[in-house]
Amino acid sequence: MNPASPVFVRLFTLAFSFLFLPASAVCGSGDVSLRVACFQADITPPLGTPLCNGLVMPAKEIVTPLTARGIILLGAGQPIVLCALDWVGIGNESYDTFRAEIARATGTVSDRVALHALHPHDAPGSDFTAERLLAEHGLAGRMSNPEADRRALRRIVEAAQVSLASAQPVTHVGFGMGKVERVASNRRILDPAGQRVIAMRFGACRDPRIVAAPEGVIDPLMRLVAFWNVDTPVAVLTYYASHPHLLRPGWR
Repeated sequence: MNPASPVFVRLFTLAFSFLFLPASAVCGSGDVSLRVACFQADITPPLGTPLCNGLVMPAKEIVTPLTARGIILLGAGQPIVLCALDWVGIGNESYDTFRAEIARATGTVSDRVALHALHPHDAPGSDFTAERLLAEHGLAGRMSNPEADRRALRRIVEAAQVSLASAQPVTHVGFGMGKVERVASNRRILDPAGQRVIAMRFGACRDPRIVAAPEGVIDPLMRLVAFWNVDTPVAVLTYYASHPHLLRPGWR
């Protein structure tokens, strides 16, 4: 979401089937003034935090900081917030709490806050409901670090609120779409008739026959939405469906 990042500019210029429209055409009325605010917050967990909901070893080293990045769309009606986190997931009471707090900070309602998790397996997850139930049975802290999650939420809320003062006007909205090859595949390998699952393919699969099987039915398209203020990129969002995870020796 960083408008100064050359990565987003490259993604924009490489996208296929690009369509560039004035913002008024997207909003539906030339009277609507569309603005976008961008925010980013550090959500790196402290060492010792459970990762992948407790399914892998706790955090022992920080190689790359984790962030929450988002945009706030300002125009017709209440603001709309889109926020993505470098976490494995966020569910139940955590999902509700994060959306409610972000909504309160940005002057909108929870229904207009979309929260996404990128799902890397070497990252923490947050689920206040599950953590509360585990704590009742003496298993607190096995799945997540709720106190660290709340600190991360405070940083997200503060960043989102501060960003409103620097919202930029949007004059054009661009749309791109391109096919991604040799990245994703369907885990379920079907028989020649396509009727029965005969094998499962995971990211660390070592069976050459399964590795060589067709990619199967997937969505191979990367989609892009770009917001521009005349010739300056304000924010660029990319969407691609895949299941990223950490590959460790011995994983299947």
